[in-house]
Amino acid sequence: MNRFDELCIFRVAELSDTDRIMSFIKKYWKDTHILANNRPFFLYEFAHKDHLNVFLTEDRKTGEIQAMMGFFSYSFDEKSEQTDYSGSILKVRDDCSIPLLGIETIKRFFENKRPRQYIGNGSNPITALPWQKRALRHYTGKLKHYYRLNENAEYQIAQISEKRILRIEFQQEYYLQHYKDAEELYAVFDESAFKNRLPYKDKWYIKKRYFDHPIYRYFVCGINDGGKVDAVLIGREVSHNGSKIFRIVDLLGDCSKFRGTGKAWEQLMQQEGYEYVDIYQYGMDAEVLRQAGFIDKEETLNNIVPNYFEPFVQENIDIYFHTPCSNSYIFKADGDQDRPNFGNV
Repeated sequence: MNRFDELCIFRVAELSDTDRIMSFIKKYWKDTHILANNRPFFLYEFAHKDHLNVFLTEDRKTGEIQAMMGFFSYSFDEKSEQTDYSGSILKVRDDCSIPLLGIETIKRFFENKRPRQYIGNGSNPITALPWQKRALRHYTGKLKHYYRLNENAEYQIAQISEKRILRIEFQQEYYLQHYKDAEELYAVFDESAFKNRLPYKDKWYIKKRYFDHPIYRYFVCGINDGGKVDAVLIGREVSHNGSKIFRIVDLLGDCSKFRGTGKAWEQLMQQEGYEYVDIYQYGMDAEVLRQAGFIDKEETLNNIVPNYFEPFVQENIDIYFHTPCSNSYIFKADGDQDRPNFGNV
């Protein structure tokens, strides 16, 4: 035992802890937070089998919650050293007198779950990222934000002072095949072929996260390459003040197939009237994105391509991450970066 063990108990939460955790979020994070007010959504996010995917740090004397860390399992069977995870809300109570308890909570989660891979998406670059790099010895970075403009749109969501639309370089055209449910998807997509890719997300996770989401409507599309589907895109439509865009939030399988989707995005933007299509990602080949006609936002720093819509903020927002394994693919929907803020009961 060390000094943390003398003061605290570390454990995975039980279903009976639900109300305590929601009250903790309401008091120490934000009283209007969706996870503090919407119990069905809280359980959708964290209830797993007979427990909650929340790691608790409690005061050994009083039993009060001192810190909490939500997490998501990418596989139904959470097998030690074989399962990949991502992180959700991490909060230490404001009046906690134990230094570095947030970092210690993450460490104890790793000791308990022993993940093959973990993605901490949405880290604060000032208060959290330096400690995650130093104390956890994690690789840290920033998701790259790519987008493609609709050349015929009037930009209300984006603020465009430098209109750059790349020529679609990849001439072989793939089309996007929409799937209405998980059974239809996995009839043509072989998930087992990508078990060594980090992170690996099984059929249970994809069904729960995208097909069964209680608030958002996700579009799950296979990249059809001559009848073969080795890659799957997940995205959703986002609207504000009468304008709308399409956001790609996840990509399964062979990411190189994205290079052949340029014309499909052109058609989608024209048909639906989207201002642009965008994607936050880490791990993809920049040339693959360019061949599909997508441009790195950092090449057009005077343009604003917003990230926040709940509420809407017309600013460029970076997403930082930490992970023990740098050879990973990370997208906006990893962790809680594509979680609704609205939708309270």
